[in-house]
Amino acid sequence: MSGAGPPPRLRPKKAIYSDPGFALDAVPAEATAFMRKMVATATQDSVRTMNPRWSQADIDAELAGFALFDPAFFDGVRGDYVPERPVVPSLVQVADPSFTINAELAAELERRGFEVRTVKGAGHCVHRDDLPGFMASLEGWI
Repeated sequence: MSGAGPPPRLRPKKAIYSDPGFALDAVPAEATAFMRKMVATATQDSVRTMNPRWSQADIDAELAGFALFDPAFFDGVRGDYVPERPVVPSLVQVADPSFTINAELAAELERRGFEVRTVKGAGHCVHRDDLPGFMASLEGWI
């Protein structure tokens, strides 16, 4: 397929980025240290305490993910991955608060052609933290 681009099944008509890690250099070092410890020591109770709105299924899924997680990830997650422009119409859902998308970056993404919608009170796992807010942020988009 020289020069033909990706196959049609990989050419979405729209894209949604949910609290993406576009600017990982902006994540404070203390937040990275906290996340490293959180993943290493997570229990049912600690995940439930940090995420009181999550269902038991969400907690179980988080712990299963942590069990498979490679802590070396934290050693290599630096950099700026902010796209120059959206390739297709693109929505960026922003958690509030967000470690990865601050107000300046949200405004820059809008200047670059992205639609940005904030889900107030949701953390990084927007869909788990506030499913109604997550769904409301998609209204008119999908």
